[in-house]
Amino acid sequence: MTTAPGLIAPGEVAPDVTLRAADGETYVLAEARARGPVLLTFFSLDCQACDAAYLHWDAAFEAYAGDDFALWAVGLDEETQAAAFWEKSGVSFPVLFDDGSSVAAFRLTSTPSQVLVGGDGRVVASYDAWDRASWNAMLAEVASRLGRPAIEVGSGEAPDFRPGCTVHV
Repeated sequence: MTTAPGLIAPGEVAPDVTLRAADGETYVLAEARARGPVLLTFFSLDCQACDAAYLHWDAAFEAYAGDDFALWAVGLDEETQAAAFWEKSGVSFPVLFDDGSSVAAFRLTSTPSQVLVGGDGRVVASYDAWDRASWNAMLAEVASRLGRPAIEVGSGEAPDFRPGCTVHV
């Protein structure tokens, strides 16, 4: 798995962020990671790589859902647009809203960006764009930490790689 220049890297302490969600709830990273790994996926609605990936995020959420795992999709768009995506798409994972603090804290340069945070608060893995091999490796790590069978995206189910979109702040 490769890490994009600038993106928060494995071994670093993840910033403790608090984000609001389309469902009206507040999500606190420190609280969630205390229960188990947290996989954050940062997206923009106009990003084609994000559009190609969100169903795979939902499959991971469904496969590993429980009190000991969280998958959060953090939208970098206006709240109303991200909320409309959440309602229209029918995905199971929570869609959270970024006020700009996550972009800076995680040093995002593009979407999608994926960051897996372990229970100790350290980044386990991170990468940007859509990279099927990196996504499968991240899911294998989640499965290992949860003691569950790994799922993976097969070669016919998604492109091997799709570049992401630059984050504009």
